[in-house]
Amino acid sequence: MKRTAAGLFFLLFVAAASAQSAINIANIKIRVERPDRIRDPIAPGSSNCFDGKDNIFNEIEITPGTFYGYTANGSKTTTVASTCFAKGGQPYGMGSTAPGFFGPTIYPSNHYDSTAGYGSCGLWLQGTYLSGTTYYGFAHAEGFSSAFPSQRQCAYPPTTKSMALLTSSDGLNWSLQGQIISNPNGDSSGTEFGEGDCSPVPFGGFVYLYCRRTSDFKTSVARASNTSNFTQSNWVKYNGSWSPGAAWNADDSPLGSFGNSSSLFTNPGTGNQTIVLMNDNITSTAHGLLISFSANATSFNSLTEPVLYEDDHTFPHASTNGDLIVYSSAISPTDGSHSWGSSGYFLLTYTYVPNQNDSGAANSPSPAPDSGRTLVMRNLNFSVETSAQTPHVGVAISRWRNPDIGLRISSTEAFPYNFETANVTYETRSGYIMTVPPTADAAQIWECVNKTWPSTTNPDHTFTFANSTECSGTGAGYNKLRTAGWLYNGNDAQPANTVPVYRCKSTATGYAASTHFASTSSTCEGLGTMEFLLGYGLAN
Repeated sequence: MKRTAAGLFFLLFVAAASAQSAINIANIKIRVERPDRIRDPIAPGSSNCFDGKDNIFNEIEITPGTFYGYTANGSKTTTVASTCFAKGGQPYGMGSTAPGFFGPTIYPSNHYDSTAGYGSCGLWLQGTYLSGTTYYGFAHAEGFSSAFPSQRQCAYPPTTKSMALLTSSDGLNWSLQGQIISNPNGDSSGTEFGEGDCSPVPFGGFVYLYCRRTSDFKTSVARASNTSNFTQSNWVKYNGSWSPGAAWNADDSPLGSFGNSSSLFTNPGTGNQTIVLMNDNITSTAHGLLISFSANATSFNSLTEPVLYEDDHTFPHASTNGDLIVYSSAISPTDGSHSWGSSGYFLLTYTYVPNQNDSGAANSPSPAPDSGRTLVMRNLNFSVETSAQTPHVGVAISRWRNPDIGLRISSTEAFPYNFETANVTYETRSGYIMTVPPTADAAQIWECVNKTWPSTTNPDHTFTFANSTECSGTGAGYNKLRTAGWLYNGNDAQPANTVPVYRCKSTATGYAASTHFASTSSTCEGLGTMEFLLGYGLAN
């Protein structure tokens, strides 16, 4: 029995070409639940795992109740790991007894030459495939290439990207088997070379690797039989055709801009399988985390609404214009693999770097410009309904309270790092906000943070209307953190299947007076007084 536990970044669904039906995108319904902080930023350390979270997160179920989760950080020193692991008792949050800790597991190769120099600047585990008792690890490799001999000193950037094969019997000790994917034509005008960042997904008798081309930053794909040993001669690249296709070290054809974080969706109603890709980016038509689907592994259709909205995408760091969301991944809530569907949801994980105006960035122990880099996990409910859905996507307005600090915070993203103490408690969901305007007069909502009040360490967070004078312009007391999304206009009749979303100010004992939170109750659940109606959000 073979199964996969692959990586994340762009979410891709691919269905078997000859046996599957294409997914009906018009009927897709997505609800993104509260974001939980799974791995917080911590101070630098010699392990190179202090910050990590610089790669898609993936998991392996080692035994029932024991899971290993993997992330990575760059390394060009053979004694410093470039891939790190955490051990936990469940897929969600890993259930680790050591939050924030990643132990070393995979190191760069130890020499600059043609035999293993391709991995001398780092080996990042992108995903795995279990065959019998052997875990096959597919690792993004950076280092030396004879095609680009001047790029051998591990300057980031540039290095040469490729993919390597590793094997393991226990998920901790890995043996380098060789290079399996490269592209001598990959060149992004001197900043990146080769081809890599590939994540695996099993489909229709093959394991597919969805990769990122450096020549145009588009998606490419290669495949090998799932009964092979996955060494380089088994891989065929898609170059407009699989027959004969292209060799492992030849050029290939771009599929489009769909990303390289792959997973497999099995529709619980029909049994049809679809390959899913996720991509976090900003384009002329969409801002944020996008999702695409394929029934034949090469032709993809995308949902036009982003799963999460982004104002800015200044990779590899966040800015004062918005958060950074990168390295998205879809993980099964039952076995940690990247094959999901029976539960009606998957675990969405990603690396989150908050807007650098956020108090969580200013007070984070991780150094600038990555202040606050965090691994986030949240449930993403996914279904294919029997009728068309408008809108498709809703993101939870989540609310937490912290009596130690005396604040409530409502947000569409993870609460600030400094807000997390032993007594922080998730409180409720105040409806779902949309990632695109549902109507022409929909209300765009901003999430803002006060510059100094009631303290600079733990300031007030609030929702307000876009371009409000309290959050923009000269003399504004708040800084914009993010576009939270869109609500139906509160001046219109309340649409069906919606809830009102009110802005409230606190009057509760032990909480800073007049600080803000959101509620679906006009009485603010007895915790404060209602200031005004923001609009109407989705009820479910």
